[in-house]
Amino acid sequence: TNDDPKKSARVEGMFDIPRDWRTIKVAAQGRLTNYKPRKGAKIHGGRLAYCFLDENGKRIGKWLPIPSVKRNTNGWQHMEVAIEVPENAKYLKVAPDLFRGTGTFDIDNITIGPVR
Repeated sequence: TNDDPKKSARVEGMFDIPRDWRTIKVAAQGRLTNYKPRKGAKIHGGRLAYCFLDENGKRIGKWLPIPSVKRNTNGWQHMEVAIEVPENAKYLKVAPDLFRGTGTFDIDNITIGPVR
């Protein structure tokens, strides 16, 4: 939950990526209620942000294409993305957040796995 439109609410987790995973799928269920985007914000909403990290925990490239919910939902919405794993990636950082808006973003059933 976030009540300050100038801030974002976020939690982060870091997960090992097995070496044989070449492409991964990141999926979750999200629900957005009482949502109001920050005035003028082009990028906003309840989202499942993620990026790859090397063995030292340094980010590889930018944050990646993010599945998101940008309007109040009537129940849970499925969010999913598949992406290739960079060769030197050791970890995946996943960060569900309510970005540039106020309201409540609930997230559940986050799954990370290989695409075979």
